[in-house]
Order: sequence, then C-alpha cells, then structure tokens
Amino acid sequence: MPAIEQAEAPSEGEPAGPLPEEGVEEKVFEREPEPPTIEELDRAIRRADEGREPAVGDLVRVEYRDGTAVRGELAASDDVHIDITISGVTVRIRRGDLAQISRIPSAMERYQRLRGIIDPRDSERLFALAQWCQREGLLPEALSEVTRLLEVDDTNGDAIRLRTEVREQIELLQRASEREERRGRRAEDRDESSFRPRPKPDAFPLLGERAINLIKVYELDLENPPAMTVERETVQELLATHASHPLIPTSKEGRAAFFGKAPAEVLEIMFRVRARELYGRVRVQGQPANMELFRDRVHVTWLINNCATTRCHGGPAGGSFQLTNRHPRSDASVYTNFLIMDRYELADGTPLIDYASPMESPLLQLGLPAYDSSTPHPRVEGWRPAFRTRGDRRFEDAVRWIESMYRPRPEYPIQYPPRRVGEAVPTPTEDPLER
Repeated sequence: MPAIEQAEAPSEGEPAGPLPEEGVEEKVFEREPEPPTIEELDRAIRRADEGREPAVGDLVRVEYRDGTAVRGELAASDDVHIDITISGVTVRIRRGDLAQISRIPSAMERYQRLRGIIDPRDSERLFALAQWCQREGLLPEALSEVTRLLEVDDTNGDAIRLRTEVREQIELLQRASEREERRGRRAEDRDESSFRPRPKPDAFPLLGERAINLIKVYELDLENPPAMTVERETVQELLATHASHPLIPTSKEGRAAFFGKAPAEVLEIMFRVRARELYGRVRVQGQPANMELFRDRVHVTWLINNCATTRCHGGPAGGSFQLTNRHPRSDASVYTNFLIMDRYELADGTPLIDYASPMESPLLQLGLPAYDSSTPHPRVEGWRPAFRTRGDRRFEDAVRWIESMYRPRPEYPIQYPPRRVGEAVPTPTEDPLER
C-alpha cells in the first residue's frame, strides 16, 4: 500500500492558506440592513406630509402662537392669510398669528400607503401591518390584512390568534352599537320634554303627503316594490297621453290586458315613457327598501340623537343646516330630513351626501373622531362622535343606505330649498310640492 504523505505544517509566521493573487481584492461580506419597520415607515409618511406645503383641499392642523390648534380643510392661501373650512364654515386666519400649519394624513390614508409598500408575500410584515391597523382602530382593515397573511401562510399561529382577537373586538363594538341603538329606540317611547326642549309644532316646515309619496315613487326598487296602487283613471290617462309610444298598446285586446297589469308593471311603463306628470298619481302605501333602511339604521339610531338635538342642528345653533327632531319615525320627519340632507351643500359646494363615494360623504365624516376624519366636526361643547371607527356598524349601515339609493340621482320636483343663516323659518304650507 503506498504511503500517505504527511502535509507539512506551515512554519511560524507563514500564512495558512494561499495568498490572493496580486491585484485581486479580497471580498468582504457585510450583513444586509434590516428593512424598516411599519412604525418607521409610518413616521416617514407623517414626516413627508409635515414637510410638504399643504395644498388647497388638504386636511390641515393649524397651530396658533398661543398654543391652541384647530383642524379643517385648507380653502385658500396667500402670503397674508389662509382660509380654513371647518364643517362648512370658512374662517380667515392671519399668517402672522400662526406658529405652524401642517398637513394631516388620516389613518386610512397612511394605511393605504403602507399597504402599497409591503410585499403581499411577506408574512412577517403583513402581520406587523395588521397589528398597526388594530392599534389605529382600523379593525376591518386589520382583519383584511391578517386574512391576506393566512392566504400566504395558513399555519401561522400568531396570525390565527390575531384574527380571532380582531374578530372579537369587531363583535364587541357591534354589540355596543346595538345596545346604543336599543337605548335610542327606548328613548323615543319616553316623554323627553323634561330634558329636551322641543320647538313648537308649527315652527318647522314639514313635507306633506303628496311630496313624500313622490319621493317614494322616485326611490322605489321595481324588483322589490312596496305596496302601491294605481287607479284605473290614471291608467286610462297613461294610455291616452302616450299612445304614440311603442310600449303603449294600440289594439283593443292589448289595452284591455294593460288594465290587468300589476301596479309595479304600470309604473315601470310610466318610467320608460317618461310620464312624469303621472308619477304622483301612483299611491305608495309601504316604504321603499332604501328609505326604510334610512329610517331604521340612520335616522332614528344616530342622526336624531347626535345631529338633530336642540343644541346642535335641531335648533338655531345649527346655522344654515337645520333638521327636525320631532316624531323621528314619522314619514314627515324622515322624508323632510332626508330631502334637506340630499340637497344640502357645504360652503365650498361639496354635497353633504357623496353618492359616488358614500364612505367619504361629509355627513359621515363629520360623525367620526377628528383624527380619522377628512371633514372633522368643529369643536362644540358636549359633542361626541356618532361613530367610533369606520368599522362601526352604524357607519357601515349608513354607507349601505347611501349605496342603495337610486342612480342616477333624480331631481325631485319639490320646492323645499335649504334656509340661509339668519333667514326666518318659512311658514309651512299645506304641501310644498311644486305647482
């Protein structure tokens, strides 16, 4: 067997390995820097906004030299003044009175930016984002992110536990909201005259039956119609005045069969032939589903108790935007308040209800905590947010109601313009339906 040669050990001071060739640099391996945390990214987003000059339309925080601060929408800006709109009221402020003005990104806006940065396959950062949403009160978004994480890593125990925790938090908020709703309904059955001053019965002009019925006709869903009636004389007038339209039968048999149609079928023909002069002749006994949703999930749950109180928009303190707070479940109260809100615009022309983006409607944003609202409510003694978060059941119900309204939005032929600040309350008429 050949002998195995023993390798000679290097002598003292001699390198143990081969020297690198002359002119070749030895590689140095460095650890890659850790990616920024969600909190660091959030702080960077805030700093970027603070350093950016606010633009007209931005939500801003204005700090006076005396340390007080207000929030609102930047309406105008020049070298001498800035104009801030707070819930429809525009205030002019001298720049010399200000210590600082900075843009405010909402929690939802910051979340959307963070979501766009994070790799949807990075389970660790998805988990951190879900926790961040939970801390910021964005519980539906937290649930969405932890669900997205579990689609990537369905065995992640921390994510499963967080999902359970967030679901329980959402459920607790919903139960609390339902308890408040029940308390509000019970309050309707009590005599509140001892602690809620009421206006005189004739002090607020209410819509009459004809106007209310007309709104019902415009808003009803023909696939799920409420109870209604169309008198024979109305059908005869429809056949006579629109005889030239292809949808109107001309034969004796066809006209006879037309009288046998259900009221909803007759109304559908009226809509299609544009027989607007006959809409008000259709008598709607029930409630359109969307208006029933408005009454039960918006009007009597938070609108009356939060917005239409005597010290707020149910009295003179409400300025140009006033609502009735009498008999909150009555058609007169429900439809009058709806029509006022449907037509009301803020000082800059923004509609109170945004049918294109319901969640961003000023009506709803004014009910959120100021730190999470694009249209924060001005500071008023005793005012409390109507919603805790955008995940609040009442907020979601209000969004669902706005989404359910008929599109494209009709213009009701009803004469009821909003009152101006300082304008006397008009004397109620028997029916404000336009003649």
